[in-house]
Amino acid sequence: MKVSLIKRDKAQPIELQVNRVYCIGYAGRNQVKVREHIDELAKIGVSAPPRTPTVYPVSTYLLTDAPTIMAQGKETSGEVEFVLFLQGDKTYVSVGSDQTDRDLEKVSIVKSKQMCEKVVANQVWDYDDVREHWDSLILRAWVTDEKGKRLYQDGPAAALLPVPDLINAVKRETDQNLNGAVIYSGTVPTHEGFVFAKTWDLELEDPVLKRKIAHRYEVKSLEQEMKA
Repeated sequence: MKVSLIKRDKAQPIELQVNRVYCIGYAGRNQVKVREHIDELAKIGVSAPPRTPTVYPVSTYLLTDAPTIMAQGKETSGEVEFVLFLQGDKTYVSVGSDQTDRDLEKVSIVKSKQMCEKVVANQVWDYDDVREHWDSLILRAWVTDEKGKRLYQDGPAAALLPVPDLINAVKRETDQNLNGAVIYSGTVPTHEGFVFAKTWDLELEDPVLKRKIAHRYEVKSLEQEMKA
């Protein structure tokens, strides 16, 4: 995958190997907040996980930095997350969205994640550049639908498990070589529950180095394009 590595406001094109993609769920440091998220899902019929954090593998072909994604149904929604690219002895960080089919999620979480493309920005930071002030990073998402544009999520990286813990969570669940692995971090709470919006704006802010990675994407429903 071709991306731009941002260092001191300079962009360097690099190509990242992608061999595996993992989405992590229930990854909050505050287990009270994790329980709130589990209860939120229970309201729409999603069963509680056997343990937390939970790791969901998805196909690598779902990874995309495209400005438009296609979903089969209309009840899909995104979640802003930081995205880790493990490349040998280097780790790169970006922002992305774990778009998920909320209707299918009631039947199988892992299948619901497989149904939707996994969005990621085409810019990355070197994890070493943000390691020491990691907890100050901020994740945000805005949605746009018939009600207009509004803030949907806003929370610090400190709300989620640290990077080493996320990597160890994946190692706990698989014997696969993680060189070339892409890890979605899990998400911060929403302001209004799930929203099936048309447009999603994602942002990862570094207030220490005063920079941001942003990405916007639109969701089109294949189901709604068909005649009744």
